[in-house]
Amino acid sequence: MDPEELKLFITIFRPFLMNFKELWMIKNDSFKKSIFKKYDFIPTQINEKIAEILKKTPNSVRKLEE
Repeated sequence: MDPEELKLFITIFRPFLMNFKELWMIKNDSFKKSIFKKYDFIPTQINEKIAEILKKTPNSVRKLEE
């Protein structure tokens, strides 16, 4: 997602999101269920998917925190 798309996403979906120190969370259960269904997420597999993505990114302080 490029920065402009991200800005648009945050502008539109801000009421459903919560953030703290650059960490984001979906705070609306209905929205969360819709996202999980759309992108075929299974809650037990999310950590595995995050780990796969982090393996592909260069090392940084943020990566170490996550």
